[in-house]
Amino acid sequence: MKQLSLAFKNEIFVIKGDGKEKEDVWRAFVRKGEIFYQKSYIAYPNIPPELLIQLNDESRQELLNLE
Repeated sequence: MKQLSLAFKNEIFVIKGDGKEKEDVWRAFVRKGEIFYQKSYIAYPNIPPELLIQLNDESRQELLNLE
């Protein structure tokens, strides 16, 4: 891809891939012989405060990983 991207200097090539593990998802951008690699990560949104108010203390601590 590095060599191919040198022939097409105005183009950006996007390569996507995944491995055996569920979390092993990545992509690479190639332009002018240079590669920028990104590994994905999973992020969960914050818990809505209204939901936390309804939980008892034990459940809230477990949900927030508090000890």
